[in-house]
Amino acid sequence: MELQIEKNKITFDLDNEIPFFQVGDKYRVRFGIDDFNREEMKCLILEVFPNKMSCSLLTEILTPTYSKEKTNIGKYIGITNWKEDKYFSDVEYIIATIREVEPKELLNYSLYIKRGLVSPFICFHDKKSVYYISDSVIDIVSSSTDFIELIKGEYQGRVNHYYDKT
Repeated sequence: MELQIEKNKITFDLDNEIPFFQVGDKYRVRFGIDDFNREEMKCLILEVFPNKMSCSLLTEILTPTYSKEKTNIGKYIGITNWKEDKYFSDVEYIIATIREVEPKELLNYSLYIKRGLVSPFICFHDKKSVYYISDSVIDIVSSSTDFIELIKGEYQGRVNHYYDKT
């Protein structure tokens, strides 16, 4: 699935790297998920997505062995606008996209992931930014280098610089 983030195209599927590694340093920032409490995570999310966004996630692997991903997304996000796309590579799988996700829903689901109860292949996105979350990191990719610099400055003690090019 291709996400158009203004000037940048991000491919979100099992055949490509996660969004963070598809752009240069000036378009991305990474944080450790444990570096944020609920209030701080809420502020970060509202800076990235002041309005509704979309969510894309792996829901099923169809071949070679069928498995349904355990995401529990329906407990945290109201699923009213759901679209599924089938992809083929070494495996056949489905990525679903949910539209009109509220920032509060993203916060609650992020906290659920932080507790380590699931580790879905998931990202949240709009036309300007991608928010990728796993059980260990929060990655933000944006088309605005000014926005990334603002976030890096605001959360400077928490930015993970491990993959920065020097």
